[in-house]
Amino acid sequence: MNNNLLLACLFFLMTSSSAHVMASIPIEAKNASKITKTILGEKDKRSKSKKVKSTKASNALLFGILGMVLFPPLGILAIIYGSLSITNHEPEQKLAVWGLVLGGLATLYTLAITDFLISGI
Repeated sequence: MNNNLLLACLFFLMTSSSAHVMASIPIEAKNASKITKTILGEKDKRSKSKKVKSTKASNALLFGILGMVLFPPLGILAIIYGSLSITNHEPEQKLAVWGLVLGGLATLYTLAITDFLISGI
């Protein structure tokens, strides 16, 4: 029987009030605890993966993209977060570099717009 179908049947049986239907589906004891943990949202202890994420690098990329697309002054924040991520030697250096590049371009665009508005050309 397919695992997804088995999970759907077990979930239906747990939510329904018919006890006689539950007795008609055989489930092996070792799979029952695994299925119950899956339904309840508990994670298997063996499947823990410790992936370190750099929030500063992610923020740099996010602010760089938003600075290019929506609001150019956000490029300054991208430069700040990108430089902090690189100087702290955090993982995901590529995100920080791309955040710096996009933040620099957005900042140059902001300066060009400001110069255009001030000079009145």
